[in-house]
Amino acid sequence: MTKDMSVYPARLCAAVSGVLFVLVLAVGGLRSAREKPPAPAATHPPENALSAFASDRDSLRAREISQLEAALTDPASSSSLVEAARARMMDLYRWMELEATISEVLGARGYELPVVTVHSDSVNVVVRSDGLDAEEAGIILELVVRETGISGGNVKIIPIN
Repeated sequence: MTKDMSVYPARLCAAVSGVLFVLVLAVGGLRSAREKPPAPAATHPPENALSAFASDRDSLRAREISQLEAALTDPASSSSLVEAARARMMDLYRWMELEATISEVLGARGYELPVVTVHSDSVNVVVRSDGLDAEEAGIILELVVRETGISGGNVKIIPIN
């Protein structure tokens, strides 16, 4: 009986991914065990909701980058972990640049404190507005698609008061 050798690369990839995930969690868990636990999430008044959302997103990103940097500088990190951490950091920096660009353009168009989150296959745009008409939504959508290359079906535009 012959074994199908095409399954082994997929299994190896899954195993490496699992080990990478556990190592990143371990580095984060060890690091967070030494640090003070974060304060409980506060309830934000509606006028500060966008600021709080942006602040929370930035804090999470900073924590993730810190954990990835720890993995990159840890002499015990395997080369595959270092490579995966470096790739993830490059993604995060690229997404942060896109978020800043889109937010700045929307701010220049008159939207007060727009918040944008970019991920590998989706984008969320939160803007302060009493409601967007089709033309305004189309302008925002066109900007996001042009800047990110992500299809319009994976872009969510969320107006809030």
